[in-house]
Amino acid sequence: AKGDDDDGCFDWLQGWRGLGWLLEPLLARDTSRSVLHLGCGNSTLAEEFYDQGYGRQVSSDIVPGVIEFMAARNRTLRPEMQWVVADATDVCGSLEAESFDLVIEKSVLDALFCSDRHAADFAHFLHEASRLVKPRGIFLSVSMYGPKQILRWLRQPAFGWQVRAVRLEAEEEDDGGGSKRQQNPQHSRLRNSHFAYVCSPRPDRAEHGAAERRGALWQALRRRVEAEPDAEVASEASEDDAGSSSGTSSADDEGRAGAS
Repeated sequence: AKGDDDDGCFDWLQGWRGLGWLLEPLLARDTSRSVLHLGCGNSTLAEEFYDQGYGRQVSSDIVPGVIEFMAARNRTLRPEMQWVVADATDVCGSLEAESFDLVIEKSVLDALFCSDRHAADFAHFLHEASRLVKPRGIFLSVSMYGPKQILRWLRQPAFGWQVRAVRLEAEEEDDGGGSKRQQNPQHSRLRNSHFAYVCSPRPDRAEHGAAERRGALWQALRRRVEAEPDAEVASEASEDDAGSSSGTSSADDEGRAGAS
C-alpha cells in the first residue's frame, strides 16, 4: 500500500505519483473527459486527479460512511467531485451505461479473490466496468496479482477488451522524517510487484452484431459462474500471450499508453 496520512485516507498500491504518467495519456491529456473510480474507498487518487485539472471525477464505494467522509472532505476544495454509494458488482440503479471515458479500480479485484464467490463476483464486477465505460473508453485495473491470475478474466470475450499489462515500480516510502526511501528489495517481492491492466475496446467491438454477441457471451458466463461461484474460468489467452504482456517497464509503455 502507498500508506496512510494523518486525516484518515489510505491509498492501496499506487497513487497519482505512481500512475499519473499512465493515466494522462489514456485520456489524451483532455481535462474535459470523465473518470469513474469503482470501489474508491478513502483513496486520494481522485483528489489528485482533480488537482491536475481533471474536474469530472466520480467515486463510488459500497460503504456509506466512507462516501460521506470523502464527500465532506472535498466539498469546499473540490466541489465538482461526485460521490456515489454503490455496490461495484451491481451499479445499474446508480450510474448510467457508457458514461465514462476512463473507469479505474485499484485492488477491488484483489479483495474479491478472498470471496467464497470470487468467480461470480469477478464476473459481475467486470461486466459492470464494461457496461459503464464509453464505447471507445478505457478500463484500468491496478492489482498486486500478475497476468497469470488476472488476464484469464479480463480477456473473457464477454467484455470485448484487448488487454495490456504494465509492471509498475513500487512507490517510495516516507521514512518518517519527511524524506523518501525505496522499499527494501529484500522484503516481500510480491508486495512490490504491482500491475496496471489497460483494457481498451477490441477492434471488432463496433462491428454489426458485436453487441449482441457479447450479450450472449455474458449470459453464458453469468450462468456458469452462478452455477459454480468459486470456480476458475479457462484462460482466453495463451501462456505465451500472458508472458509477453507482463514485465513491461513503465518507460517502455509510456509512449504507447495513449494509443490503447
